[in-house]
Amino acid sequence: MTRHRHHLHPACPPVLFTVLILFCVAGRVTAQGTLVDETPDFALRALSRITATQAGLHNEIVTTWAMNPTGTRVLVGFRSGRVMLWDVSTTPPSIRRNLVLADRSAAWTQTPYASWCSLFGSAVVALGFGRDKAFMVNRSGTFRTLDAATGANGITWNVPTAVSAAALAADGTTLALGTPRGGITLHTLATSPPSPLRSLRPQDRQENPVAVLGIDVDDDFVFSCLEDYAPSHDVENGGDIVNAGPTLWTLSTGARRFRFGAPQGQSHLIRTGPGTTALLAAGGDARFARVDLSTGAVVDFMGQGLGLETAMMNRSDPQGGLLVSAAGGALMIHRIPLEGGVWGQFMDKTVPEPLIGLVTAQSANRLATVSIPGGLYVYSVQTRSGHPSVKPLNIPLGQHFGKTLTVTRELIGHRRSVMEVRVSDDGTRLATRDQDHEVFLWTRRSDGGFSQERLPVNGPRYHGIRTRALDFWAGTLHVVGDDGNVHVFPRPFNPNNTLVITPMKGTRRKKAIAVRRVSASAALLATEDGALYQMHVPSGALVKQIVPRAEVLHQGRAGEPYSEFVGDLSHGYLVALPFTSSQERPPLVIDTHTLHKTAKLPTLPGITNVASWRDSVLLAEAPYLKLVTPIEAPGRNGTWGQALTDGGVMTVSNDLALAVSRSGALTMIKKSTSSPLPTSPVTPWLAGKVDACCAARQAPYVYLGGDNGKVLEITLSP
Repeated sequence: MTRHRHHLHPACPPVLFTVLILFCVAGRVTAQGTLVDETPDFALRALSRITATQAGLHNEIVTTWAMNPTGTRVLVGFRSGRVMLWDVSTTPPSIRRNLVLADRSAAWTQTPYASWCSLFGSAVVALGFGRDKAFMVNRSGTFRTLDAATGANGITWNVPTAVSAAALAADGTTLALGTPRGGITLHTLATSPPSPLRSLRPQDRQENPVAVLGIDVDDDFVFSCLEDYAPSHDVENGGDIVNAGPTLWTLSTGARRFRFGAPQGQSHLIRTGPGTTALLAAGGDARFARVDLSTGAVVDFMGQGLGLETAMMNRSDPQGGLLVSAAGGALMIHRIPLEGGVWGQFMDKTVPEPLIGLVTAQSANRLATVSIPGGLYVYSVQTRSGHPSVKPLNIPLGQHFGKTLTVTRELIGHRRSVMEVRVSDDGTRLATRDQDHEVFLWTRRSDGGFSQERLPVNGPRYHGIRTRALDFWAGTLHVVGDDGNVHVFPRPFNPNNTLVITPMKGTRRKKAIAVRRVSASAALLATEDGALYQMHVPSGALVKQIVPRAEVLHQGRAGEPYSEFVGDLSHGYLVALPFTSSQERPPLVIDTHTLHKTAKLPTLPGITNVASWRDSVLLAEAPYLKLVTPIEAPGRNGTWGQALTDGGVMTVSNDLALAVSRSGALTMIKKSTSSPLPTSPVTPWLAGKVDACCAARQAPYVYLGGDNGKVLEITLSP
């Protein structure tokens, strides 16, 4: 089945996505393919690529794209009417045909199609492959076919209407055409010129362009959806349009088979493999519906990180194909079924152009991305075992204030963004928590690598993903679970010897969201209602409320909860940091011997990160820094500076801190009694999007958790 991709209408400008750098190291493309990025389940390799400039394209804008079933040919159509047939089995891709479709806008001047063709009548609206043919058609109705292998001329046809969508069946003979006024007709290419077969949907009196068409001869159906569909448009729901939404027609008779009521939005039909199960994909809100093509049954559900461009790759594979999607600047690859199925997110830092399109092969694990000006980037996907791995790296980051920084390892295990990382003081163990709230424990081996195990507890879901729920203490790992309890895991890990602590205030249970052990029998506990307690270990009794109730409440309601306890116990204090600092909820200094609040720190608007030394605290709210001293009685004045710290800030020596931005920029900060604080940017390297960071207190390691599920280790040496 060929599926139309339409991305040009005056009211609907193209939606762009850009592939960015994200924890990946890529080299020169070879015939075998260069590793671009990897997860436990998939590896993405670059096979062949050519930029728009290398292709000789200037001032062109791509409107539509398609790949043949074997992944060896790609068609790209442009707003100017240009169509390029690429052989992507070569390195770099080679051009098989470069032509321009004639603009027939003048033929529709006095017709209802005049407004449709008045803007970009030459623009290509649909193209694709069927058996040995490649087809293409523009808005004003110029239709052509080529030999898909050689690019030799086939049929040239002036369609008797303007065209908004088209699809060619896999047999290369049956063609479906959609008009900008909602009409759908079937034609056969067995004759020259093509002959009409039947009409499926009459044209509307209003302009309701057909946006999506798909055709499958074997299963005897045609799929259609009008532009910008919403259920309220349908006559059945009180609207004024008949069969506007996702509709399945019987190819042989022209009768409507089913009208699917979900999902909302301009939907594509995606065949996920043999059988009658398919997906309806409405990329605008990442919503998907599973449909049964034999009964019309629909189960609506949200996709997992799926976006505006989604296609099935290698659906003929008996082991099951892969769903590929582009969303939020990433390529995402999913196993079917989506619910519970593993998936991986990939980035390619070597792409120099903004991307707009995604195409996949039906019978091979190959895909290509298309840039706005017409560049092509071809990849293969390899499936993997799903086991975690550790990749040695050696990326020098230069010397900063006497410290040499080197990226030494990449830990690959999570399938979602890593939202929290915690390392033991000696750097031998690392705990990580991802956006799915799964918790992994990594243990450093004698050879320098890591072993990894998933803990049988989910991290907290309270207050989203910013909760800091992991803490090492005397050979144990404390995890705040999604049940609000504190789970204590011994070393070595033994699931039958795990202590579960339920925080209790008298007879009332409290839900924990952050914990920090301070002694053999005591821990600091932050609860969901915004309170801070001293908790007895192992009973869970909340023996003292550190912050009075009057300070917990704000305007009669529970205030912002505390999310993290920052600092080194050997300093004798910790800083309790709320989710968002304010005058009513400032960071608090807590004496770890008496477990009393000793001071309130001065606030910057919305402080999100804190780093501490023995006698001072560095407050950070990007791009501002404030060094406060002495910690026991902090004044309003302090030393100021600037650095990008929205990803985190941590002390890495007695006088140095490392700041991390969400975009992956690193900056070394030197403690100073004068403003501005000295800084040293770590350039030109970027870590990629960082969601979590931490540093070992007694070992030279820093860890960065990224939104692609990976963790980077940076080693600091004198």
